[in-house]
Amino acid sequence: MVYITRAQNDNIFNTILKNLFPLLIITLFFLTPTIGQSQEGKVEIDGIILDETNFPVPYAAVGIVEKYLGTSSTEDGEFSMLVTKSELQDSLSISCLGYNTIKIKVEDYLNQEEKKIILVESVFEMDEIKLLNPLEYVLNAQKRLKENTISTPHKIEMLYRRAATEGGRSKFLVENYIKIRDRGPAYPLGIVEVAEARKSADYRIWKRVQWTHSINHMANGNPLRPSEKQPNLKKFTWKKIGDSSYEGEDVLILEGTGKKQWNKIKLYIGIDTYSVYRIEKQKALYIYQKHQTESYI
Repeated sequence: MVYITRAQNDNIFNTILKNLFPLLIITLFFLTPTIGQSQEGKVEIDGIILDETNFPVPYAAVGIVEKYLGTSSTEDGEFSMLVTKSELQDSLSISCLGYNTIKIKVEDYLNQEEKKIILVESVFEMDEIKLLNPLEYVLNAQKRLKENTISTPHKIEMLYRRAATEGGRSKFLVENYIKIRDRGPAYPLGIVEVAEARKSADYRIWKRVQWTHSINHMANGNPLRPSEKQPNLKKFTWKKIGDSSYEGEDVLILEGTGKKQWNKIKLYIGIDTYSVYRIEKQKALYIYQKHQTESYI
C-alpha cells in the first residue's frame, strides 16, 4: 500500500496487512544502514532487480511477507534490507506490476555469487468482460479499503532520512528512527514517535520550525487515507489509460484529473478485488504488496 516523492525506500516495515502491505517511497527517504553481519547479529540483504533485457526494475516490492518485513527497489533497481539470522530460512518475495513474482529462500539468495534478480514480464490477456465506468472502480476501491487493508492496530518501524542540497551538495541531513501506531490506510495516521534522532553539524542553517513531523504530511498525501486534505475523488474525471497484472489478477490503470489540469492521480486497481496496488500522485508514489493470506487488501 506507499507517501511521497520518488526516492529511496530501504527499511523494515512492521506493517501487518491482511493481504497487501504498503511500502512507502519517500524523497525524505527511508534508508537502511550499510552493514554486513553486524548490528546485533542482523544480516544485510542487498542486490539489484533487472528485467529480461537487463534494465533495472524500479519500485519492485521486496520482502519476507510472512514476517511483515519489506522494502522496495530504487529508481536504479537496487534494494537493501536487514534480517535476523533466524529469518535466513524464510522466503524472500520479489513482486512488481506486470512481472511474475519470484520467491527464493533468503539463505539461498545470500549464497548466490551475483546478487541479481531477473523478473520475467507476465503475459496476460484481459478476459472478455464488461468493464465498469472508471469512476465505479475508484469508488469500489474506496468502499473496500477497510476490507482489503489491515484495519487493526499495528506498529510501523522505519528509518526516516531527510536532506537538502545546494549547488549539488548536501546542505543538511536529519535521520529519525520512527515508530508509528497505525490502523492502515483506511484510517488517519496514528501516533508518531521519534525514538532516536541525529542530525548533521550544518543543521543549524535550517531555521524553519515544524509543528508536526513530515511523516504526517507524507501520510496525508495518500489520496485514499482520510485527512483534512483528502481529495474528493468523485469530482475527478477518470479514464482508463492502460492495463497490467499483479499475481494473476488483471489490473486497470486509471487516471483522474481534478479541476486543475496538473492535479492528476493514477490508480492501479484489481478488476476482481478492487485492491489498489499502486498510487501515483504528482511526485508521490505508493506501492502495495500482496500478503500471503488469501484475503485481500
